[in-house]
Amino acid sequence: MVKGVYTSLKRKLPHWAQPYLLAHWLYYWLAGRKVVAGPFKGLRYVYTSVGSAYYNKLIATYEVELHDEVQKLIELGPKKIIDVGTAEGYYAAGFAKMIPSAKVVAFEGDPLGRRLQSKLLKRNGLENQVEIKGFCDPEALAGEIGAEDPTLVVLDCEGYENELFDLEKVPGLAKCHLLIELHFFAHADIFERLTERAKDTHDVTHILTRERTLADYPSHPVLGLAPKGLKHYFMFEGRNEETEWLILSPKQA
Repeated sequence: MVKGVYTSLKRKLPHWAQPYLLAHWLYYWLAGRKVVAGPFKGLRYVYTSVGSAYYNKLIATYEVELHDEVQKLIELGPKKIIDVGTAEGYYAAGFAKMIPSAKVVAFEGDPLGRRLQSKLLKRNGLENQVEIKGFCDPEALAGEIGAEDPTLVVLDCEGYENELFDLEKVPGLAKCHLLIELHFFAHADIFERLTERAKDTHDVTHILTRERTLADYPSHPVLGLAPKGLKHYFMFEGRNEETEWLILSPKQA
C-alpha cells in the first residue's frame, strides 16, 4: 500500500515536490547544512555531491578509515595543500578550514564540481585561501610544488594517480606528504606500482576500507533519533569496489 501511494505521488507531483527530494532537503537542514562531526566538523556544506555519496559527508562517516590520518595531517600544518580530484571540495575546503595558514590549490575537471566547490568556499569564507583549477597533469602538478615545507598532496583521481605519482616526471613529490586513494579498476596492480615507486623516498601506511557500524554514527539531537536501518543508509558510500588508500610520509634524511 505504501509503495503504491508513493508511486502515485511521484506521478502527480512536480519535480520540486517529489518525496525523495523533500527528504533530501530535510536531511540537509536537520544537519544544520554543515558537517556535524569528524576532523572537518563545522564545515558549512553544499546541497549535493559529485561522484561520491553525500549523506555520510555531513555525518562524517565518509572515509572514516582516514579520520586519524587526516587529523595527523592537520596537526602537521602543511603550508601548501594540492588536492587533485576535489569534486565538490570536501577535502580541499576541509583542510583549508582547519589549517587557515595553508594555501590550497584544488584541481577538478568536472565543471559541476568546480561550481559546487565555489559555493562551498564562499559559504566558509575560504575564497581567498583556495584556488580552483581544472584538469591536472604531471606538468601542472610539478608546477605547483614549490619550496613550501611541508606540502600535502591529495590524489583522488579515478586511476590517474598512476600518472601523477611519478617521481621522474614530478620529482618534487619526493619531499611531499601524500594521501592517495587507489583505484584498482584502472590498474589492478596500482598498490604494487605506487609502493615500489615510493620505497626509497617515503614511509608507507596502507589503509583498507571497513564496514560501518552504529558506533561510527555521530551523536546528534535529531539525526541521532533515526532508526538503525536509516542510520546505515546515511552511512552507505555506494562504492563499486573495496577502497584502499596510501599515506606517504617523506623519509627523514
